[in-house]
Amino acid sequence: MIGCKKHFATVQEYAHYINDEANGLTNSKVINGLKYSVSFLPAPYLIMKDSIQANAGDSKFNSNNYNGNYTFLLSIKEDSTSMAQPSSDINYRELQNPEEYAERFANLNFAADEMATLLVGDKEAKPLLYHTVNTYGLSRKIEILYVFPSIPSGDIEDITFVFDDGIFYRGKILFTYSNTTLKKSS
Repeated sequence: MIGCKKHFATVQEYAHYINDEANGLTNSKVINGLKYSVSFLPAPYLIMKDSIQANAGDSKFNSNNYNGNYTFLLSIKEDSTSMAQPSSDINYRELQNPEEYAERFANLNFAADEMATLLVGDKEAKPLLYHTVNTYGLSRKIEILYVFPSIPSGDIEDITFVFDDGIFYRGKILFTYSNTTLKKSS
């Protein structure tokens, strides 16, 4: 991918590329039995996905909605190597009573923006918007999509996504990306 942009025939092919940690767009960390993964979603991927979902056929129909912003997908799931028996619904993991579940649900749906920060050099940004995917037990992971405003990155080497875990209380988790890799992917 050096010196040129990679082209993808399908959204699935593009998603596979993004999810391959060797390409530098996804970072993962395992902390106390939970796997936290953060994927940078390039604007061309989001445009391709939306144009197909909208059945519009024109891949430039909504490019202004994504260009210039940083979009990340946070995924939290149980680490399969550290648990013999995963729970059927991660939302109930480590909870003692219904009040704790209500607090977790509220944090996921109404305070997830307070848990994420993007660091670009000496500047930091909070999300413009976020969306928590509620699976109601149909998936064994939690996913939160974050969109951050554009921050001029110039010759800054690294961009860091910081997640201050207010769900499982694992502390601040940092995911660092090469600015060069992010620019090449967009």
